[in-house]
Amino acid sequence: MWHLTPEPIPREAPKDVSLTEVLEILEGAFQNGNAFVHLDQDGRVCSPDEDGDIKNCIYIADLSYSAEGRYCYLLLNRGDPDVVHPSFINPIARTVTVVPPGEDEVQGWSAHLVIDMNERHGKHRACFEKMQNVSTTLVQRYFDALLKKAADDNPEYQFEKMVIQRGQDVEVVRSYRPALTINRVPSSSLKKDIERGFLSAINLIREVEEYNGPGDPSTFRSIEQKLTIRPAHMSGDRAKDFIRQVSDWGREQNFSAVQFEIKGLEGGTSAHPKFELEQADAMETLYSRTKLIDDFNDLLQSCYSSMNMEIVERIVREIGNEGNW
Repeated sequence: MWHLTPEPIPREAPKDVSLTEVLEILEGAFQNGNAFVHLDQDGRVCSPDEDGDIKNCIYIADLSYSAEGRYCYLLLNRGDPDVVHPSFINPIARTVTVVPPGEDEVQGWSAHLVIDMNERHGKHRACFEKMQNVSTTLVQRYFDALLKKAADDNPEYQFEKMVIQRGQDVEVVRSYRPALTINRVPSSSLKKDIERGFLSAINLIREVEEYNGPGDPSTFRSIEQKLTIRPAHMSGDRAKDFIRQVSDWGREQNFSAVQFEIKGLEGGTSAHPKFELEQADAMETLYSRTKLIDDFNDLLQSCYSSMNMEIVERIVREIGNEGNW
């Protein structure tokens, strides 16, 4: 679940940015075949002057609106040439068939995004389908790249500002761009998840300042040390007490962060919330967690060329469920 906020960048720009304006830019790029962005080997958006692999990409595959105009539907496709090819086994013949992609093909994934056009306190509700290799961060960077491209060298995206130069007020022209900021909606807590599921692991994490292992330490960005504790099946008050004891001990041992693994949640899902140990009460802190939607009429695919309307309709129901927000 997301909250989307249309706003200008920089925020000091005295310009109003609406969701309609942002979606018109995205729709224009989609219709003109320009909603295509290359990614580098680390999955980051390439700048226009970088030579990227055309098969390592993200693009809008489909975009439409509900009949009454209340919702905008987007289908985002992600291609990654570095993933392993799918394989199929024949249990009867005991054979394995690896299916390589055809010429100009690459393994891909789709993620549906549904946006509520109704505004609530300057924000819009949205639900995003979690899909392999298509993260919230990637989508944010992708939208930023498309919106920046539309605003660059465009006189419509300029504003006047008074600045002081050599002791005098001077009016200068500055550029801005529309943005659509994504914030994930906190929907659960450690306390709530422990009551629903069971604690399966705790990881205590600390940054290591000195390193004596193989390799030149100057080539590493950072080094972490992790202590993993796997308790026997533990839930309810017993798990809460154990979490507090381990957290207190972790602070005494100079660990900086703690990550929990809770299994047995609704639909067979799990949660992996991570907190800084300096935090006052991790038990009560809200965090974002994926909600499983199942019982579809047809077997779902990992990638689509156009919108799967059954997925879209189920997502619309989640947006309308006030208990989610």
